[in-house]
Amino acid sequence: LQQLVKQNFDRFISCKTTIDDIYTKLQHIESTSTGISTEVLYQAIQEVQTGASRVFGPILERSAKAERIRSVQLLLRRFQGLFSAPDRITALAAARNFEQVIADYRKATGLIKPGPRTVKVWGSLYGEIEQVQGRWGGGCQLRFRRWDSSQRMHIYG
Repeated sequence: LQQLVKQNFDRFISCKTTIDDIYTKLQHIESTSTGISTEVLYQAIQEVQTGASRVFGPILERSAKAERIRSVQLLLRRFQGLFSAPDRITALAAARNFEQVIADYRKATGLIKPGPRTVKVWGSLYGEIEQVQGRWGGGCQLRFRRWDSSQRMHIYG
């Protein structure tokens, strides 16, 4: 440590002298008003900042809005299978593939069954899935039973 101090002592003294010199000059400029004071400089910076906010503010707002839209788009892609569940269940029921209908129904309702903290989108999607299930479930008179030990569903009609 002593060696480090000895090696850099001249640099320290030079930096200290420069800082003191700048401080003295700033004090002299502000006291005699023979140049630009820090107050004038501060006001100029504030004006530039206000102008930049006026010009770039709308651009930054649009950029933030575009980022929100991109995040929603990624979320929609991520849950595309759930959003297409009502149409898929309807198509499977029309094809009389009831085992797959029940599997898709259970999978969808297991993922998004409404609760006290459910997001409104999931609640309305769940309602649509229930509505589709009601249409084909009533017509075919299907009954759900619990999964047996082989994890296969029993369908009664």
